[in-house]
Amino acid sequence: MKIRKLAGNSLTVLSALILVGLLAIIPLFQGTPYKGISAHFFDVGQGLSVLIRLPEGKTLLYDAGPYSAKNTIISYLKSQGVKRIDYLVFSHPDADHIGAGADVINSFELGAIYMPRVSNTTKTFENLLRAIQTKKLAIKEAKAGVAIAGPKNTIMQFIGPVSYDRDILNNSSAVLLISFGSFSILLTGDAEKPELSSMQDAFSIGEVTVFQVPHHGSYGSLDEEFYRTVKPKYAVVSVGDNDYGHPNPRVIKALEAAGAKVYRTDLNGHIVISSDGKTVRIRVQR
Repeated sequence: MKIRKLAGNSLTVLSALILVGLLAIIPLFQGTPYKGISAHFFDVGQGLSVLIRLPEGKTLLYDAGPYSAKNTIISYLKSQGVKRIDYLVFSHPDADHIGAGADVINSFELGAIYMPRVSNTTKTFENLLRAIQTKKLAIKEAKAGVAIAGPKNTIMQFIGPVSYDRDILNNSSAVLLISFGSFSILLTGDAEKPELSSMQDAFSIGEVTVFQVPHHGSYGSLDEEFYRTVKPKYAVVSVGDNDYGHPNPRVIKALEAAGAKVYRTDLNGHIVISSDGKTVRIRVQR
């Protein structure tokens, strides 16, 4: 898809549960073909982390879930044979998106790191910056119009944030559009309606194959016009037990009205969507 620019005792039991979950996931998704492209939505609970396997053996990790998901993320990456993360993108500095970031950085060889130019005062964000500094890595700014030089026949471009909202970090999310052949995926972090609207004003986005539903399907991310514009075939909500009412039923209804088949990590577990650039294959944990 082309775009055209216009104008975050009980310990023993918990460890056992995590191990059981990993044993269930790893055999199911080993051997996923990577001659094309594949998006792996981790079941991290209330948070977000997505592994993108790209052509030529390249890898991109978009967000790193909450800290509680660090073993899930790192163990799965290693089970897939990942030794190097070529592109590491943090959408914004909320703990359910960067929580395991420092551990990921300390566990793998890294290429480029992309983040929007916004900050947070949390210990989690401080730990992330310290890990980046310790490895002497540079941070590239993730903002609208910035392109990532990727593998052949793959287009990766940030379409958000168009501008920074330093009061509401969600609306400074790094939104990344990835295209390979006729397959495309839109990763939106926690972008809410104001950011979605600004991207629609700035870019002619068009339809996408896979849509990562913004902000875990919150009511604040409800934008029926944007959904109709991108008209996703598949929409994925990364969500866990929460007190916020995520995902909001109106969001799910609007996505379905736009033609999307909706998947949820709280219901489907780990989700893998792969494509050769033409056809699409979907596998879920449950």
